Amino acid sequence: MRPGPMGPKVNKHHINHINHHPFTTTKTPVVLGNISHINPCYLLENNATSNQVRFILEALTAAGGLIYILDAVREAQFLGYHIFTQNMMTVPSRVLFMCSCCIMMIMVPLRFTCSHQGEDISAVFVMLTTAPYFLFFCRGFRLVGPFVVMIYKMILTDLLCFVTIYIVFVLGFAQAYYVIFLSYKADKPSFFDDPIQSVLAMFIMSLSEFGDIYEQFHHTHHQNIAKVFFIMYMALVALLLINMLIAMMGKTYQDIAERKNEWMRQWARIVLVVERGVPPHICLEQQRNYSQAMADGRRALVLRLEHNETEKEELRCIAEMRTSNVEQRARRKKRLAEKKAKTT
Repeated sequence: MRPGPMGPKVNKHHINHINHHPFTTTKTPVVLGNISHINPCYLLENNATSNQVRFILEALTAAGGLIYILDAVREAQFLGYHIFTQNMMTVPSRVLFMCSCCIMMIMVPLRFTCSHQGEDISAVFVMLTTAPYFLFFCRGFRLVGPFVVMIYKMILTDLLCFVTIYIVFVLGFAQAYYVIFLSYKADKPSFFDDPIQSVLAMFIMSLSEFGDIYEQFHHTHHQNIAKVFFIMYMALVALLLINMLIAMMGKTYQDIAERKNEWMRQWARIVLVVERGVPPHICLEQQRNYSQAMADGRRALVLRLEHNETEKEELRCIAEMRTSNVEQRARRKKRLAEKKAKTT
């Protein structure tokens, strides 16, 4: 965007910035005088083959998101909203995927109102919330299933505990440095000009990126106190808390790695979640397809008598899982009985 060779000078405040859309490279400028403006509705144009293909794919994507939302509503109706909520809580990646479908529906009116900036932001959130859904299906594989469980476990337990303690230290030291840097005298801007920027500076320091920040201590009236606080902060956060987080994650990794049947347990959970989303009458129809009628009229699943080594190992794993679940249930009942006996 620039003036023509013989045109007058252009005021920079009158030039609109071009916002590029990630799904297209075709833009139709509207020329007013010697200044080019981008048409905000350029995504609705179908004058090129690439735009037509893009429009068809976007329509299919929006239709797929709508189908998933309607399927979730149907599932909630025949399961009951209480059971449906409990089912969704066991699969956080599926919750994120449903959020991405809802955001996709919001993008449709944004497209027809030519709000391309809001549509770009929504598209970013759609991509971020869709990708974790693949982890839901990776849980049922022997190779990657335990690692997916480790990620969930570390985020919900280790990382949450670490962040709680970490925020306490960061907020405390950030406000202390903000007060110290009130006497900052230098031409270069300070990292602690306001409380929010002080929190960001402390976060950067915890990543051992403190070279530029440490040099600014000499431009305050309290450089000795600032250095003492720096040593305390690095000892508590960069050394103690970070290594504590690594140790906690290492313990979680070891605990899950020792579970020989974890991947099969996750596979069973995937089957259970998917089966709950199927209406009961369809489940009965599928049951008739893979089962055979017996002499007394009942239906049963016929299995082969001989199995290969892999199938034998899986059957042993299932038997061990059943035994461990029975033992855990018995221990749980025993603890509940002991608690009731103590209360009475």
